[in-house]
Amino acid sequence: MKNLSHALPLEKHHETIEHRPNKIVELWNNVVLPTLAKINQWFLTRSIRSHEPQIKLVFDHQGHELWKVYDPITGRQFRFMSEQEVRVWLDQRYYF
Repeated sequence: MKNLSHALPLEKHHETIEHRPNKIVELWNNVVLPTLAKINQWFLTRSIRSHEPQIKLVFDHQGHELWKVYDPITGRQFRFMSEQEVRVWLDQRYYF
């Protein structure tokens, strides 16, 4: 027969088993669920952003504004001379 002197008393072992589900639930609620929520939010944000036009303001060698616009839905690039032209394009881009 094996020597069980190193084993926990039955009462102590029973307490450990009873507390384990609480630790699992606590880990699930405090670590796993928030992490999954962050991952979900990251994917959602990336998918929404990937459909939005990308607009950059740059200046030519003479210091004039140049608005570069990329439409990820159509894959087309546009250049405008003013912010107003960009706004008009944004308002009308899918109505043609």
